[in-house]
Amino acid sequence: MEVSLENSSLLKIIQNAHKALSNKSTLPVLNGIFLQTEKDNISAYSTDLEIAIKDKTKANVKSEGKAVVFGSLLLDIVKNLAEGKTTMSLNKDKNKLFIKSGNVEFKLNTISSEEYPPFPQINKGKKISIKGEKITESIRQALSSVSRDETRPILTGVLFELKEGGVRIISTDSYRLSLKEIQKKDSGEEIKSFIVPRRGVEEILKIVEKEEVVDFYFSEKQVALKNKMLVFTSRLMGGQYPNTDQLFPKERKIRISIGREELLRAVKRMSLVSPTTPVKLKIKDSEMVIENESSETGSARETLDIEKSEKEIDICFNSKYLIDGLEAISDQQVLLEMNDPSQPVLIKGKAAKDYTYLIMPVRLS
Repeated sequence: MEVSLENSSLLKIIQNAHKALSNKSTLPVLNGIFLQTEKDNISAYSTDLEIAIKDKTKANVKSEGKAVVFGSLLLDIVKNLAEGKTTMSLNKDKNKLFIKSGNVEFKLNTISSEEYPPFPQINKGKKISIKGEKITESIRQALSSVSRDETRPILTGVLFELKEGGVRIISTDSYRLSLKEIQKKDSGEEIKSFIVPRRGVEEILKIVEKEEVVDFYFSEKQVALKNKMLVFTSRLMGGQYPNTDQLFPKERKIRISIGREELLRAVKRMSLVSPTTPVKLKIKDSEMVIENESSETGSARETLDIEKSEKEIDICFNSKYLIDGLEAISDQQVLLEMNDPSQPVLIKGKAAKDYTYLIMPVRLS
């Protein structure tokens, strides 16, 4: 293997591949990044056996070949190279990869490429295409509610439901829930759902660029994402995701319209008194009073103007959950839809109706 290319191009594919490196594996080979040259490009691939990432870029390939080198070391080296071109060549007899850039030269030990797991095969039977901007927004919103409690592993994943006419993306930790609906013309197959682990979803967010169109392929055990140069795969989680449709109230007697930024800043200010005690929202006529009180630190109160409410209500929320929901919405105005202090509350943008954040109130004794 011998290849030369711009340092910036090499860095990009190494950074992307590095995201799938294993931090906990007992298999030394999974600490490596698999490099391969073919025709006029070089690819970098890594996996932790749960997710896999392969990225490639154009390069001047003098001879084809493959090599596996320690990924974190390779990334650190490429990060610290000056601008310009890098040449890499493999000495199979000595199991060394030579990296030369300007006056700098490294000789890196290689790992047997024969021991490296092959890149997962992509099942191209079922495909949907989504704009990068839409998928990054959807995943950012979904991550606001995904659970980190490993005692209920199914809730640490994000549910994707594919239906004729669109995709629903759902996450919940049982205290709040995110529902994103993406309108999409599709092939009209039966409903298909799959659960992607939280780590897989987090990595998709990091690698997708807003300007591109991303193709998703899925099968019974795997989802794959593909653009022009990069391929990402993640295993799917087994098990049955809870039926979340039943959590949404069929009617909402109280609808409050308020500026999102105004409410967000107020809740953040009230939470300064104590982030662990619930904030109380007291709604009457054209006012919303937000309060927080702690026996240790004191109390705070702020009054906001709202569109006139026909009903009065006092309701309490975990301040972090309320802040997370408001930050996930991009509209200037939000709607709070509720019935009483014991039922779930829906928060959504006043203009964009494709995202709903459901939050459970806190009951005070």
